[in-house]
Amino acid sequence: MKRITFLITLLFALTCQAQLLWKVSGGTLEKPSYLFGTYHLMPSAFVDSVPGLNDAIKNVDAVWVEVENSQMTAPATVMKMAKMMIAPPDSTIDALLSKDAYQIVDTVVQRYLGTFGINLDKLKTMRPAALSTQLAQLMAVRRLPDFEMNNLLDGEVERRVKALGKPAHSLETVDFQLQLLLGDPLPKQAADLLEMCKNIGEVERNFDDMHNAYATQDFDKLMLAATDPSATTPEDMERICYDRNAKWLPTLIEAAQKGSILVAVGAAHLGMEKGLISLLRHQGYTVEPVK
Repeated sequence: MKRITFLITLLFALTCQAQLLWKVSGGTLEKPSYLFGTYHLMPSAFVDSVPGLNDAIKNVDAVWVEVENSQMTAPATVMKMAKMMIAPPDSTIDALLSKDAYQIVDTVVQRYLGTFGINLDKLKTMRPAALSTQLAQLMAVRRLPDFEMNNLLDGEVERRVKALGKPAHSLETVDFQLQLLLGDPLPKQAADLLEMCKNIGEVERNFDDMHNAYATQDFDKLMLAATDPSATTPEDMERICYDRNAKWLPTLIEAAQKGSILVAVGAAHLGMEKGLISLLRHQGYTVEPVK
């Protein structure tokens, strides 16, 4: 059960170091750059709660994000995402789950959407991973009074940098991110969705704990969850974090050598043994928390 809870959290990039904003200097850099660990379910106003972040936004020459908000919200992307969220006709959720398992998932769907007259029968054509993501977002809406899906932390950081006339750059393509979120084999997606729904109470408690840990920058609590061997597998960590970090590193170093940059990516990419902080330090750069 811990594994699916962790993976949902990880895809929203929660785990991080004790500090959310880090200064990168030394080595081949003429000016310092910054790493900021975001959380994709955090309200935009949290920007003003991170010490030094607004100063970094003012001082850098550009921002690098996983995918620019303008790309994610483009009509072509919205259409592509809507199409990819639908499962093939022979692989709808009722075809992937037993009757008992289907009922378990339906109970959770009605828990969140029943007041709108929506049950699983109306959503069964979705890919299971798409439904899992929707349930996670609905969980955030219900449990966070100031949560607005169209006004989140990641987009706000990018918006503030661009408002100062500075460019934003993407580390990945929309297609890559969609594949990461929705591209697992459908039987695996269905098994993960069922596991989430069978343990929804624990998932909700874990959501609250991890959200509070991010808001208070509780390093010990976050890292305990991230390194729990029952919560994830080495293969998951390689695919979701480590492989991507290794691919990003040369691009970010090259960009930082040309000017000061702010790297605003999911905080999972900062910490742990193959996180950006560790990778940059191994390259000879000084990486220290901004107080």
